Amino acid sequence: MLQFLIEENMLLVLSAGIQVIGDIMIAFVVMRVHAHIRTEQSIDADVVQAIKKERTYIAIGIALVLIGFLSEAFIRLELLSLLM
Repeated sequence: MLQFLIEENMLLVLSAGIQVIGDIMIAFVVMRVHAHIRTEQSIDADVVQAIKKERTYIAIGIALVLIGFLSEAFIRLELLSLLM
């Protein structure tokens, strides 16, 4: 029984870690775009090009947040059903 709870806790920690990585990726990309805009002092073709390139990283970050959330929800629901 104790081994099962340890594995559940490890999975919860892993899913929380995935969410944190996704959040940090999104924040990092937003900060880079803002820094680029601040350097250029306007939104020109170069800034638009950077935004388009970094859109992929934002999508990966969002996917990681969703994967982390869904895995945590699944683990908690599975644990709840085992307790009932």
